[in-house]
Amino acid sequence: MSEENKDALQENQAVENELEAANNDVTSAETTSVEKEVKPAQEEQEAKTSETSTEESAEVANDKETEASDDNHNKKSEDVSFMDYIDNIPQVRKGAVIKGVIVRYDDEYAYVDIRDKSEGKISRSEFDRDPNFDLDKAIAEKNPVEVFVKNIRFTDAGKDIQLSKSRVDFVKHKEELEKAFENHEPVTIHIDRQVKDGLIGTYGSIDVYIHRTQIDNRTISDEEMAEYVGQDLEVLITQFDARRRLRVSGSRRTLITEVRKERAEELWSSIAVGDIYEGVVRNITKFGVFVDLGGVDGLIHISELSWGHIKHPSEVVNVGDVVQVYVKDFDQEQNKISLGYRKLEDDPYYNVEEKYPEGTTVSGKVVRIVNFGAFVEIGEGVDALCHISEISDRHLESPKDVLVVGQEVEAQVLESSSENRRVSISIKAVEPLNELRGAAAERQAKRDAERAKREANRPANSYVDNSSKADAPSDMEIAFQAALAEQAQGEEAVEEVEGTTVEAVENEETVDAEKVVEEDTEEVEESAKVEESTEE
Repeated sequence: MSEENKDALQENQAVENELEAANNDVTSAETTSVEKEVKPAQEEQEAKTSETSTEESAEVANDKETEASDDNHNKKSEDVSFMDYIDNIPQVRKGAVIKGVIVRYDDEYAYVDIRDKSEGKISRSEFDRDPNFDLDKAIAEKNPVEVFVKNIRFTDAGKDIQLSKSRVDFVKHKEELEKAFENHEPVTIHIDRQVKDGLIGTYGSIDVYIHRTQIDNRTISDEEMAEYVGQDLEVLITQFDARRRLRVSGSRRTLITEVRKERAEELWSSIAVGDIYEGVVRNITKFGVFVDLGGVDGLIHISELSWGHIKHPSEVVNVGDVVQVYVKDFDQEQNKISLGYRKLEDDPYYNVEEKYPEGTTVSGKVVRIVNFGAFVEIGEGVDALCHISEISDRHLESPKDVLVVGQEVEAQVLESSSENRRVSISIKAVEPLNELRGAAAERQAKRDAERAKREANRPANSYVDNSSKADAPSDMEIAFQAALAEQAQGEEAVEEVEGTTVEAVENEETVDAEKVVEEDTEEVEESAKVEESTEE
């Protein structure tokens, strides 16, 4: 706190004592001064009254009966006006509190008509410390103000009357703050500046301190705290200590907590799944966003913020944003509410079967490459997957062998499903990518070189003489052909042996058959002879 403010506080603390002393113990010198001010005014008024009475007497002489009642009425009116005038003469003395009207101002003072021969003056610095007081408006509307007489100094030019408005305001504001503290009533203060651990606000001419933990119901940074400077805040007075030096502290957090408690009870009594609320983003974490629904905080998970892929919730919302959400689930016992933010009709995969039917050819840009394939953006927010087996005719170790992020490709739709939010495509169905890129091409070139080297150092094979490059049988081939010939001869010999054996067997079977026939013939003949003998 600056030295000027400290002095002002110390000066303000003495106001009550000075006012009481001024009102209860007026010095004789001050009383004499007041009488000197009042007496000339009284004499001047009496002279005017005497003059008026003489004129009225002349008129009464002409028509006593007609004017008698009017004369008495006018005289009574004059007496009342004079008494009012006497009562309204300000008691301009040091330590008194009087009323006046500000009539003009310059760079140093504001000048006040206090119904005295001399104007009183108030330092402009007092008005600078009270931004709520409109000096020009007070002059234009001639609004009366209460001021404290700080000092009266007599000079050759007249009286120099030093006044203070802030002293009177201090006492009034002090009483109002004390009443608000006792009755637990909120007051509105103007945040004047930021200090190390909080904010300094002003209620009229009195400073009110708010610790940084009492500004909001969450922890705020120095940058956020600085944004409150210049604003009006409603707070509860949590400390009012006037024992030595006046100390006043306030809390906005307490007020917020009380209001939130009331709103929470109202919300829990009516909440239902599917209800739509409008809330304020209070906090952002890496896993989601907390939204104040008015007494209760709900969580929007990062997966519910956008239909597209995002790395952090701050890509979609910021602290302080007003958002519209709907209730997905809630648990009153755990004091948890799960919120949804994205809308079904905004889903880029909504009716994707109609947008990308199977068999159609689409074009897009490679946006992401993984080990098992590549994702190609074929529409706003629609990433189709091309499996590694559907990229090229050749075997690929990785999609990066033939693809790079940002590459434009054409593909055929293999499958589309809005329910699974998936589109599968095939690049090789349109034009396979067989040309290797980058490191893959270098690896292939190295393998080809090594293969050629091995071929150059390899001995003659069974088909071509590598040394002569002539298309003639090699030694190995000749030996192979000889082995085949030898094998063929062996097979022929076996066939000859097998043929001889079969013929011998057949001859033996023929001889045996002939013997059987002869034996049968002999048996028949003998039977015939027996029969003939019998007949005879």
